Amino acid sequence: MTTFPHLFSPIAVGSVTIKNRILSSGHDTVMTDAGRIGDRLVAYHEARARGGGSLRRLFPGIDLRLR
Repeated sequence: MTTFPHLFSPIAVGSVTIKNRILSSGHDTVMTDAGRIGDRLVAYHEARARGGGSLRRLFPGIDLRLR
């Protein structure tokens, strides 16, 4: 018996189904450039996504229009 039997099972979140229940909560990486998204921050989140987590939550305070 596993401690988390549903961890790698799909789950519906609203109208979207994600492949597992692994998520990353919003956290500050101190990698923005004056509140703007730069290559370093993009690379950080790309590396986390390649790790297999299904859901990423970016922290508030980034202006997505300014990349």
